[in-house]
Order: sequence, then structure tokens, then C-alpha cells
Amino acid sequence: ELAILKSKAVGEPPLMYGIGAYFALRNAVRNFNPASNPPFDAPFTAEKALLALYAVRNNK
Repeated sequence: ELAILKSKAVGEPPLMYGIGAYFALRNAVRNFNPASNPPFDAPFTAEKALLALYAVRNNK
């Protein structure tokens, strides 16, 4: 065979990592203040996460 040490090409789809990061950010914002309910529209960028935290802080 032409593979190195009979290795197989195995890859994880990058979509799965994006979903994990989205839910991790969402959970972090909700854990910061469980009473908050900011919008979690995808893509949930770093800027949106920061704005969600500031919105939570301003509601206190």
C-alpha cells in the first residue's frame, strides 16, 4: 500500500469544534449570571460574548 505504516486518513469535521465552542461560550455567559437571557445568535463571536457580559452587568 502507499500509506505510511498502513495509516488511514481520519479527520474530524471542523463543524463539530465550532458547535462545541458556541455552547461553551453560551454556558459561560449563562453561568456568569443565571438570571440573564441574552440573545445567542450564531455566529456567537467574541464581540457578541463580551457584549452579552456587559448587558448582564448593566442589568444588575
